[in-house]
Amino acid sequence: DGIAVDDGSRALELLRTRAARLTHRREAVLGAHSLALLKGQPDEALAVTGEFDDGQPGSRSAERIRVLDALYGGGDSAAARTALERLMPGTGSRALTPDDACVSGQWGAWHGETRTARIGQRILRDSPTPVDGASVACSALVEAIAAVERGLPEARRLVERADSIVAVGPPLGDTRAYASLAIARLYVSLGDSERALASVRRRPYLRGWPRYLGSYLREEGRLAAESGDREGAAHAYRQYLSLRNSAAPLLRDEADSVRAELGALGRRWRGDD
Repeated sequence: DGIAVDDGSRALELLRTRAARLTHRREAVLGAHSLALLKGQPDEALAVTGEFDDGQPGSRSAERIRVLDALYGGGDSAAARTALERLMPGTGSRALTPDDACVSGQWGAWHGETRTARIGQRILRDSPTPVDGASVACSALVEAIAAVERGLPEARRLVERADSIVAVGPPLGDTRAYASLAIARLYVSLGDSERALASVRRRPYLRGWPRYLGSYLREEGRLAAESGDREGAAHAYRQYLSLRNSAAPLLRDEADSVRAELGALGRRWRGDD
């Protein structure tokens, strides 16, 4: 929620120094990565991902997170591209897993790389566990992103389908961390700000580390302001700014922009303009 961020930093330091088991160490690393993104420090978050696969060789979770961070958390695009090359077929000794396909498919869909998106969709569709909620949701999400980016006539129907799956469907796994943010962006592209705002406000809460909370709050504030919900916009902006007191130079301009937007909301409330 952007409350007592310094206390959170100290708590994570203690967790990392006291973690004795591999699962505890991994949880502390995930928390440190999330906190770095929340504070607007993508370089620090990228550095932390180097510890993701410690004790789990071959898991490639670091590569997947680097791609997702670039898509939804202000992460480094060059690092994401390198990570994507390691995930895709032909760059390693094994086939793409559904988890890898979910991430690479989204990258391809958002960037107009049709082949990459289609490979991801095919693997998700042909997954040996077709009832897996994460694969179903991600397949629908990749298909919706690709349709919107390509301007296909069925784009709205596919976005609404993905929206329904995320809202009331089966357990989503890691997809829940960013799915509502992605769908909100798709609704924005379709010109439906009302449904975009509803989606971004359906962000996950108390379900794992909120690594993309900053992106959610930034989008919520903008959409709420556009819809005339000044109180909701101000609340989202304040939460966002409470996280970004020590943002890296790369994201400082964004924080300054949010601060200016919050000030403009205050002036409109007072009737100054």
